[in-house]
Amino acid sequence: MSAGACTGAAWATAVSRSRGLQVREAERALEHPGVGDVVWRRLSATADAPGSIVLDGPNRDMAKPSHQRRFGPHGFMTLTFEGPALVERVYLSDGTELLLNTIV
Repeated sequence: MSAGACTGAAWATAVSRSRGLQVREAERALEHPGVGDVVWRRLSATADAPGSIVLDGPNRDMAKPSHQRRFGPHGFMTLTFEGPALVERVYLSDGTELLLNTIV
């Protein structure tokens, strides 16, 4: 391995930090407002990934405030079939609904 090469873990950490910075600097997705300091941000498409919205904000499940800022919010998603429609809902871990979208 050359002196400039990264280990797998170091590379993954560098990519994670870079992506985190991209998320924090991304525009808010105004059509999905979020709740309080937990917001949706819009990422542009790249050669490696399609455009998307991502959830950004503190993780209120962490006990220490310094840890809340280091980790993203936790939550879950449900998909429900209602006739020909698919309804997707995204929630914070405390059950607060963050997103409701119907796909026909």
